Amino acid sequence: MTTLSVERQYPIAAIEEVDYHELPTGQPVNVIKLPVNAIVLSVGAFVEAATNSGNTSVLDIGDGDTGDLYVTDLNTQVAGESETIDLTEVGKKYPSGGYITATRAEAGTPATAGKIRIFATYVVLNRVNEVQT
Repeated sequence: MTTLSVERQYPIAAIEEVDYHELPTGQPVNVIKLPVNAIVLSVGAFVEAATNSGNTSVLDIGDGDTGDLYVTDLNTQVAGESETIDLTEVGKKYPSGGYITATRAEAGTPATAGKIRIFATYVVLNRVNEVQT
């Protein structure tokens, strides 16, 4: 018979505010560091202040393997716009740790303003916060 563990942990939340106009266009930038053995529960982004670029201005959120793994083409020209993780990506494990990345993409006049909040929640294998009886 299997013995059930009584160890429990809380999810960890990381939130970073990013100045969109300071991100290099087309190059992923590390925005959230994940520890060894992190398992991602959610990732998303929220436009705090709209960008002022020309034709299009979007943001992808991913990791070192896939630049738009979690969020694809978030419209950064609309304040309050948000997008969260594609549910098929819940549970990706980072056995060696890793980074959540942000990649800026634009067409037309480059943005000179804009703030985005990026968040990730995750658990870490073998971490315990309390015991459940």
